[in-house]
Amino acid sequence: MSQISGQYRAVIIGGGMLGVSTLYHLAKDGWKDVLLIEKGEISSGSTWHAAGQCPHFAGSYSLMKIHDYGIKTYANMKEELGHSAGWHGCGGVRLAYSEAEVSWFKHIQGIARLVGAEFEIIPPEEIAKVHPYLNLDGVLMGAQTFSDGHTDPSSGANGFIAGAKALGATVSLRNRVLGIKRHGDAWLVETEQGNVLAEHVVNAAGSYADAVAQMVDKRVPLTNMVHQYVVTEAVPELMERSTELPVIRDPSCKAYLRQEQKGLLIGPYENQGARTVWQEKNYPHWDFEMELLPEELDRIMPWLEQAIERMPLFGSVGLKRVICGAITHSPDGNFLVGPAAGLENFWHATGCGIGIAQGPGVGKYLAQWMMHGEAEINMAAFDPRRFGDWAIGEYTVTKSIDDYENMYTMHHPDVHRSAGRPVRVSGLDSVLRKAGADMTETHGWERPLHFSGAETPEALGYKRNEDFSQVLKESAAIEHSIGLIDLSSFSCFKITGADSAAFLDQLTPARLPKIGRAALCHALNDNGTFLAEWTITRLTEQKFIIFSGAAAEATDMHLLELAAAKFSGTVNITNGTEKTASILLSGPKSREALRKITETDLSTAAMPWMSARLTTIAGCPALLVRMSYTGALGYEIHTEPQYITAIHDALKASSEQLNYVGMKALNGLRLEKAFPAYGSELTNEVTFIEAGMTRFWDRNKANFRGKSAIETAEKENKKQMLVYLELDQAMTESLQVDSMGNEPIYDGDNIVGLTTSGGFGARVKKSLAFGYIEPIAQNKALSALIQGEMIPLKILDQAQFDPDYRIIKA
Repeated sequence: MSQISGQYRAVIIGGGMLGVSTLYHLAKDGWKDVLLIEKGEISSGSTWHAAGQCPHFAGSYSLMKIHDYGIKTYANMKEELGHSAGWHGCGGVRLAYSEAEVSWFKHIQGIARLVGAEFEIIPPEEIAKVHPYLNLDGVLMGAQTFSDGHTDPSSGANGFIAGAKALGATVSLRNRVLGIKRHGDAWLVETEQGNVLAEHVVNAAGSYADAVAQMVDKRVPLTNMVHQYVVTEAVPELMERSTELPVIRDPSCKAYLRQEQKGLLIGPYENQGARTVWQEKNYPHWDFEMELLPEELDRIMPWLEQAIERMPLFGSVGLKRVICGAITHSPDGNFLVGPAAGLENFWHATGCGIGIAQGPGVGKYLAQWMMHGEAEINMAAFDPRRFGDWAIGEYTVTKSIDDYENMYTMHHPDVHRSAGRPVRVSGLDSVLRKAGADMTETHGWERPLHFSGAETPEALGYKRNEDFSQVLKESAAIEHSIGLIDLSSFSCFKITGADSAAFLDQLTPARLPKIGRAALCHALNDNGTFLAEWTITRLTEQKFIIFSGAAAEATDMHLLELAAAKFSGTVNITNGTEKTASILLSGPKSREALRKITETDLSTAAMPWMSARLTTIAGCPALLVRMSYTGALGYEIHTEPQYITAIHDALKASSEQLNYVGMKALNGLRLEKAFPAYGSELTNEVTFIEAGMTRFWDRNKANFRGKSAIETAEKENKKQMLVYLELDQAMTESLQVDSMGNEPIYDGDNIVGLTTSGGFGARVKKSLAFGYIEPIAQNKALSALIQGEMIPLKILDQAQFDPDYRIIKA
C-alpha cells in the first residue's frame, strides 16, 4: 500500500459524486495539486446504489442551474472526458392534480426559461402520447422536461476521476482519514497511509460527514435516511419499443417511475413512517462499503400498490431486485455546501439527497467559491452556515424525516411545516401566537408571517390567497396608526476594543456612524460583490453594535471572526443574538405611544432619523434607534429578553390602536420605499456598482475590502443593473398575482433579465418588484413572465411611497 505525503492546495475527503466532482473542477480550473482520499473505492458509499435520476424540475434559479449543469455534463462526458456516464436522455414528466400545483409549474417554467432548459406544461392527452402506459385519472397537467433523464452513478463518478487524473490531480484509495488538525496556516490531515498538509480541506464524506466534522470539533446537520427502490423483470410491452419512456414523478404515489432497460424502476418516498439509520452516532461503521441495508419491502408496499394504479404495467410482472440503501438528508432538503462556520479554508460538500443530479454542479460552484471567494450563482440556500448548533440533534432528525416524506409535496413559500419546531422563540412568542400569528421559520427562529389566525392556508397556490386581505390590514396599521413587528430574530454582534473602529472601517465602503448614530453599511468581497448588510450603531468611540438579518447570524459571525484574525489591532467580537430581543414600533402614532413609557426626548430635534440612545423604556434598559424598514416613522427597541414582555405590555397599554404586523406586510412596505434587500437584490452575484449602492460609499476612505474592484467596475460598462419595477395593475388584479422573484424579464421575445423579489404595495396600491436587466434594455418595452402570462413592466425612477423621506424623517 503506497504512502502519501507532501502538501496540497486542497484535500478532498470522500470519493462519492460530490467529492470526485469537486476534485475534477478544482483541477480543471487550475488547482493541479489536489488530492482526494477515499477509505474504499470510488463511489463505494451512497453513490453506487443511487437510482441516478437527473431532473430539470427545481424550485430556484440557483438549484436549476446546478441541475442543468449536471445533465449537460453527463450527456457530454464521453466527448469531453473520454469516459461514458451511461446517460439516458429520456426526458421526464411531473404530474399535477390541483390548480395550485399547476401554478407552481408555471412559476418553475419561468425559472427554466432563465436557465435555458426546455420545460412545457402539457394536458393529459399530450402526456398520453409520450407515455401511453399511465392511468391519467385525476391528472390536470404535466410538467414536461425534455433533456433530462438518468445516468449510471459509478460510471459518472469514474469519469470525473479519469478527468481529474488527466489534469494532474492525485487519488488515494483504501485510505481512511484518522484526524484533522490545524498546523500553522495549513491543515494537517492524518491518514492510514501517512499525513499530508493542505491549504483547504473539503469534507465530502457523505454518510460519514458528521464524523469528519467532529475531527475539527464541528457538527453537520444531516441524517442518513433509508431509501428503497425496486426493479422489475422485463415487461413485454417494452420489448419492441425503440424509444425509452420518460421518467414520471407522481405526487399521488409519492414516487418516481421509469423504464430500466426493458423493465421498470419504481422508487417511492413514503410520506409516513420514513426511517433513519445509524442515528445513534450518525454514521455507519468504518468498514461499511458497497453494502446495502436489509430490504423492507412490506414498509413501502402501500406506495408500490398506488404506483400499480398509476402505471398498471408495473403490476403485470415480478420484481427482479430491491435496492435498500442510505442517503443523506438535511433539515430543509438542500445540500450542505460551503464554508464550515468558524474555520478558515474548511469546507463541507455533503447532505445531498439527490447527489447524482446535483453533484457535478456542486463541484463546479464549490470550486469557484474556494478559488475566487464566490461562485457565479447565489449559494446562500446551500451554505452549511444557514444552520447553527441549535439545529444539531433532534431538530435535524425530525426535519430531515419530514423533508423526505414531503419530497413530492408542492412547495409553497408561505407554508412552513411545523415538524421539529419551535427551536428558537422570542420572548413575545406566546403573545404573538395568541394574536393569531402564522409563523414562519428563519435560522431556527419563529417569526410571524402574518396574523390571519389560520394554521394552514386553504389556498396554497402561487397567487394571492385568503391571507392577502390580512396583509393589507397590517400594512394599513403602519400607514394610519401603529404597528409592532417582532425583530427578536435579528442577528446581533457587539464589537469593542481599542481598534474596533479601524477594524469595521476597513470592512465597509460606508462611513462609520458618529457616536449616538446608526448607519446602513455593506461588507464586500474582494470582487466588489456583497457579503453582508449591517446596521451599525455606535455607542462610544470604540463600542459598536451590529444588527443584521436572522439568516445571516452564522455567516456574519464567520466573516467578522476571520477578518479580526487577520487584523493586527485589538478587537473583541461577541455574538449577542440570543441575549437580545427587539421590536420595531412604526406608524404615525408610534412616537405618541412611546412617549408615554419613556423619559427620552423623542422630538425630531433631540432624536432625528438614524439616531440612537441608551435609555429606559417602561423602566427597562434598552437601546432605542430611530429607524424603520417600513418607510414610516419608526423606532427599533433592543433590550435583553427578560425585559421584552414588560416593554410590550406597556406599549399595548399606551396605545389602543397597536396592531401586530408580520414579515409579509413588511416586504410590501419596504418595496414601496424601494429598499433593496440583502439576499434578494444584494448578493454575491452582483457588484456594489451594478446594485446602484454608491450612495453608501464614502469616497474619502483610503481603503476597504473590495475598493479596487468597485473602482474598476465603476469605470467599465455594467453587465447588469438593478431596476425598480411596477407591474401592470389591470393584469395583476385580473390574475391575482405579484412577482415572487426568479421570473424572466423580456424585451419582446428576448430574455434581458430577471426579477429578484416582489410583492404588493398596499399604501400605493401597486404591484412592485426589483430586478436586474441588461443596461441596454432600460428604455425598452419590458414584461415579466408570471404565472404563464407576460405582464408589462414600468421602470420607476423613485420610491413610490415618501420618495423625499419627509414622513420617515418627520
